[in-house]
Amino acid sequence: MALATRELTVTYGGYVISTANNRELTNIIINTKRFEEATIEFTWDISSTTEAGFAAEVSTAEDSFRKPFQDVTITQGSATLYSFSQSSNTGLDADPEIIKREDNATGRSRRYTAAITVGLPANTGAELVSGLREHSVDVNYATNRIRTITISGVFTAVSGSNARDQYESQISSLENSVFNALSISVSDREVIEEPETTSSYNVKTISFKRVWRELIFNQAGGSKDNAKIVNQRLGITRRTEAPGDAPGVNRLATVDVEYDCDVDSTVTTDLKSLYEGTIRPFMIQRAKKFVAGSTIALVKEEPQINPDVNHIHVVMEIRATFGGGLFSRIVEVEEEFQPGVALIPIWTDDMTQRYRYQGPIIRRRTITDTKTVWGFVYATPTELKDGGQSILNEDGAGLGGVIGGPPNGMSAIHRSSRPQYIHKIMGLGSNFIDVTDIVTTDVFEFYTPYVGGSSLSETPRP
Repeated sequence: MALATRELTVTYGGYVISTANNRELTNIIINTKRFEEATIEFTWDISSTTEAGFAAEVSTAEDSFRKPFQDVTITQGSATLYSFSQSSNTGLDADPEIIKREDNATGRSRRYTAAITVGLPANTGAELVSGLREHSVDVNYATNRIRTITISGVFTAVSGSNARDQYESQISSLENSVFNALSISVSDREVIEEPETTSSYNVKTISFKRVWRELIFNQAGGSKDNAKIVNQRLGITRRTEAPGDAPGVNRLATVDVEYDCDVDSTVTTDLKSLYEGTIRPFMIQRAKKFVAGSTIALVKEEPQINPDVNHIHVVMEIRATFGGGLFSRIVEVEEEFQPGVALIPIWTDDMTQRYRYQGPIIRRRTITDTKTVWGFVYATPTELKDGGQSILNEDGAGLGGVIGGPPNGMSAIHRSSRPQYIHKIMGLGSNFIDVTDIVTTDVFEFYTPYVGGSSLSETPRP
C-alpha cells in the first residue's frame, strides 16, 4: 500500500509515526490543553507486505501505546510543535490509550487511533507559588476560639525538580501567604501534624496536608513557638485543703503541674537535656507565677521520657505557702479521773476479797499539742514555774473556752511538759521549705487546797 508523504511526525517513547517508518498519519491531530493536563489524539495506518511483518507491526504498535510515562513529541519537518518530556518535567505521567479502528482495514493493513493524556506542570506564572496545582485552606475554631488551620493541595514537578522537592522548597512560601491573610504571625503558630504527602509513581505529583495550631501561650523556653517542642499541653491545678485544725492555721496549698509535648525529631532527640534545661524550669516558673508571692517546695517530680516516639510527659507536685507560718495544728485533751478508792487484798480462801479504804482522788488533764511550723524552731527548756504555759498555767489561766477550766473549787498545777522537735527539709533541689514538727505534751493535776487552822499548810508531813 502506497503511503502519502506527511511533514508531521508523532513520537511516543521509541515509537515513531512517519512515512519513513511505513506508518501514515491519516487524521488531524487533536490537541486539548487545560491547566492540569493536555490530551493528544491522532489516527494512523500501518501495513506490511507479509503476514509476519504485519503481525510484528501490530504487536509493536499496541505494546508501545500500552506503556505509560513516555515522552511525547510532535514535529513538523525540522520544527518541534509539541514536546512533553518526562525527564525535563514538561509532561507528567503520560497515560496512553490505543484503539483499533474498523474502517480502512485489510489483511495487510490496520488503522489505529491513540489518545495520550499528559499532566502539565504548574508553571504558568499564575500559581500562588511555583509548582502548586491546587490548594485549599480550612480554618476551624474550637470553643475557646483557638484556630486549627489545615492546608492541603497538590504540587507538580517543575523543570529539574520532582514534585516532592518542589513541595519542600515552596510550602513555606505558600503557608506564609495563607497566614498573612489570617493575621497569624510566625511566632504565633506551629505545625502539629503532616498526615499526608502522597506522591505519584514517579514523583511527578504529590498530594499534601499540613495541620497548624494557633499559639496563644508561651512554650517552654520563653517564646510561643519553640522549634523543638510540638503540641505542648500544660495544666496547673491548685488544691487548698482544710481537714480540721486548731484556729490560726494556714495550710500549705498543693499545686499539681502536668506537662506533655512531642519533640521534633529533626531538631533534637536529646530528651533528657531538653527536659532538664528547658521544660523543668519552665514548669516550676509557671507554678510560681500561678501562686505569686508564695514560697514553694517541689515535693514530687515524675518525668516520663519516651525516645521511641520522641515524647515527654511530666507530673510535678508542689507545696506553696499562703499566709502565716503555722501549717497544721491539732490539740488533743485527755481527762483522767481516779475516784479515791483503795482496794487492799486480804489472805483468805477467796482471793477476790479486798479491804476497801479511802484513797486520794486524782484528776489529771493531759494536753498534746501537735503542729508543723515554717522554719527550723527550737525552744530552750525552762523550769515550769518560770516559763509558764500557753494553754494552762499553774494559776489556772487559759483553761476557759473550748478546753474548760478546773472543776468547781479546785486549783491546778502544771506537773510536766515534754516538747519534741523534728526538723525537716520539704522539697527537692533549690525549691524547698524548712519546717519543724513540734509535739508538746503537758500534764496538769487538779486539787483542792487545804484550808484548815492557821498553823496548817500544804507542806507534806515528815
